Amino acid sequence: MDNLNIAKKIIFYGLICSVLVALIYQLFLIFNAPNFKETSPINISATVNTNLTSNYINQTATQLTNDEFSYKVVGYRAGEKNSSVVLRKADVDYVVQQGDLIDNTYRLISVSKEEIVFDRAGKQLYIKID
Repeated sequence: MDNLNIAKKIIFYGLICSVLVALIYQLFLIFNAPNFKETSPINISATVNTNLTSNYINQTATQLTNDEFSYKVVGYRAGEKNSSVVLRKADVDYVVQQGDLIDNTYRLISVSKEEIVFDRAGKQLYIKID
């Protein structure tokens, strides 16, 4: 019977110690909580030209060759807004939306049923769609 009472006391004091450790840890977290500072919103007054094709109306485009452009056209979505192209390179597919850069070189300008137009350093380049 004495062994049972000793076991109960050991379990009881062990639980009390566990609760005290958890309480001290919670107090530590409360006192060391991060301080959040009030910030003001950033004022951005720049305008963005979303009509990318208007910059390239008077330019003539040259056709991209496989030597220059190492991507293969897998699919495309042509429209007046939000056009995109799916390109494949080394078994990896990339979805490129109108205005996005590929390899920091080619910017997708427009997509139509006939061709996909890119810009490289201010020069228009296109890929014919079969």
